[in-house]
Amino acid sequence: MSGATRRFGIRAWLFGVAVAATLPAVLLAGYVGSLWAESERNAQSEQLARRSEAMATAVARRLESASATLVAIAESEAMQRDDFKLVHAHASRLLRRPNSGAAVVLAARDGTQVFNTRWPFGTALPSAHMATLDPVFASGQPYVSDLFTTPSASIPVTTVNLPVVRDDRVAYALRLSLEPSVLTAVLREQKLPSDWIGVLIDRSGTIIARTHAAETYVGHKGVPELLEAAASGERGWYRVVVKEGVAMQAAFSKVPSVGWTAAVGVPEATLEQPLRDSVRVSAVAAVVLLIAGFAAAWLAARAIETQAGALVGAAKALGRGSTPALPTASVREFQDIGAAVLVAADLLRVRESEREFERRTALVAKAEAEMANAAKSRFLAAASHDLRQPFQAMRLFYEVLLPHVNERGAVAAARLNDAMHAGEDLLSSLLDVSTLDAGTIKVSIEMFAISEVLSRVAAECELQAEEKGLRLRWVPCSATVISDRVLLARMLRNLVVNAIRYTDRGGVLLGCRRRGDSLMLEVWDSGIGIAESHMPHLFEDFFQIQNSERDRSQGLGLGLAVVARMGRLLGHAVTVRSRPGHGSVFAVALTCSEAPPRFSQTSGSQPCDNA
Repeated sequence: MSGATRRFGIRAWLFGVAVAATLPAVLLAGYVGSLWAESERNAQSEQLARRSEAMATAVARRLESASATLVAIAESEAMQRDDFKLVHAHASRLLRRPNSGAAVVLAARDGTQVFNTRWPFGTALPSAHMATLDPVFASGQPYVSDLFTTPSASIPVTTVNLPVVRDDRVAYALRLSLEPSVLTAVLREQKLPSDWIGVLIDRSGTIIARTHAAETYVGHKGVPELLEAAASGERGWYRVVVKEGVAMQAAFSKVPSVGWTAAVGVPEATLEQPLRDSVRVSAVAAVVLLIAGFAAAWLAARAIETQAGALVGAAKALGRGSTPALPTASVREFQDIGAAVLVAADLLRVRESEREFERRTALVAKAEAEMANAAKSRFLAAASHDLRQPFQAMRLFYEVLLPHVNERGAVAAARLNDAMHAGEDLLSSLLDVSTLDAGTIKVSIEMFAISEVLSRVAAECELQAEEKGLRLRWVPCSATVISDRVLLARMLRNLVVNAIRYTDRGGVLLGCRRRGDSLMLEVWDSGIGIAESHMPHLFEDFFQIQNSERDRSQGLGLGLAVVARMGRLLGHAVTVRSRPGHGSVFAVALTCSEAPPRFSQTSGSQPCDNA
């Protein structure tokens, strides 16, 4: 709704209050929920880190267990006696325990396998895999290998290698092979959640064991993110898309003293589940609170609207002037408003009585004033002849005395003549107004040629224009109009005299214009013009422009007032348009009695349409 203030009902306001009251609670619930979700996420992240460390520790313990088995074999009495057949039998019994290993091998420095528990003792065996044994012979220290495939069994294994010393020299290397399934069992013993993934990679980045799809991915390189993270330090975090295509957050830890890396990953969806649950709970809470708030607002608005409607009805009754009926309100403020309405009703009755008394008093005063004004106007109209009589006598005495005055007396006589003319003009104007107000003027409507009025008024005012150095012109017109010939001439004469009075240079032009069914009788001048602020007062009694000293030689300011009164009497609209400093145009709308007028052009004159 353009240009107006949009207003809402109480129901909309209460709904807005319900929303405003619910919103902070919902935001607070959402904020608390987000804190809780963040806490849960951090807790899961911490648990993830602990699980990766626990997995690395479990792998280290399994390697230590394998190393302890080798130590027991190496320090056995049979090994000390080089009774390799008995050592073979003893090692074979040890490997019968679950997850103990794939095979025990004793190899000499040249790579010859003294025995291998995969085959009976005394079987001809190929040379051992020296890449995993050379570090033992070179350093004399135990060594855990990365994942490799044995030439004899063609299966991927990792080995725990232990030196066997003879005469302060490493004579043999005792090796225990561990298949990936053994280490995968170690990972699964950590009992990770079903959607978590645990993985173990060796120093080269090859997957040794995995909790999910181990048979598919063991022996393959780990994902680049894991390899990059494993090279960055002992433990840490990384984001990864695992081989199954699932985005995960993962933590890793190095297996102590081995250089392997154990990593545990949790799906990002699992980490974000608490946040989603929090958002879901907040949304449900918001909907429930809004529904409850809207229901309460609707009930409250219904009660308020009912009581407000009663007050509206009371206000309308008060406007009609009848006594308002107010039901009992349950809202204290409405009770106060109702009481105020009743008080206002009493005050309005008192004010109405006072206004009625004042109206009657004013009507009586107005009637008395109108009667007095009418009596005054009738008196002046009736006494107009008697009021003009002294001036006529003075004029007669002036004419008799004029031949008998000397030169000094002639100056005084001229001033006396001017004073008599001014007095006669003032009296004539006052008597004209009084006569018009008294309604004693008789109107004689007839058809006549407008040129008769134009020529006569122009002739009467020509001398006055010449005395001011102005040029008075009129444009003949053949139109016939319907009006009062005498009153119309007086109207036009007043307009021309007014134009001459306020024009210092240029001239005054009289003419006619056809406007539809009317003929516009116009008086143009090149005088001082009329300011816009003076327009509303132009036809008021005694209003004059540029006569603040009230110089009576410039008249009383009744000329245009008389024109307005005569225009109303004859039914002729009088209009004016003006530009200050450029002149004015006064127009009187007349009724034509024939077809549109035909303008004729004479020497020194031109049609008003071209003026």
